[in-house]
Amino acid sequence: AGLELTWLVLSLISVAVGNFIVICVIIRENSLHKSRYWFHFNLAVADLLQGIITIPTAAASLANKQFVSGDSWCRVQYTVLFMCFQATLFTLVDMGIERTHAILRPLQHNSVVTNTKTVVAIVVIWVVSFTVVMTAHIP
Repeated sequence: AGLELTWLVLSLISVAVGNFIVICVIIRENSLHKSRYWFHFNLAVADLLQGIITIPTAAASLANKQFVSGDSWCRVQYTVLFMCFQATLFTLVDMGIERTHAILRPLQHNSVVTNTKTVVAIVVIWVVSFTVVMTAHIP
């Protein structure tokens, strides 16, 4: 259990620090305020949320050799994990569409793919992800 616990703690630290750095750099650096980087920002948010919700409980359960949280927290974790997973998938699809458009229509790309449209797409991604999770049967 010692090696697994060490691995979980290192994973939590790297997930938290790595994604926090990505989020801060994109927010702080004006040259990164472009559609493609807002998608990276969204991926970092989803990954950070997954990591800070699930890894600590897994580490505590491993250290105590039993599941430490109740049924309600388990459902919250499952819901957040599934929602973030959906958001990640939809974000990757949108990133592929955005990059394909940039390659196939480079002259129109900047006028068609704007920051406003990207932010709207990201909001839609989270709304759809939340809706999918809330309509799914969670055991």
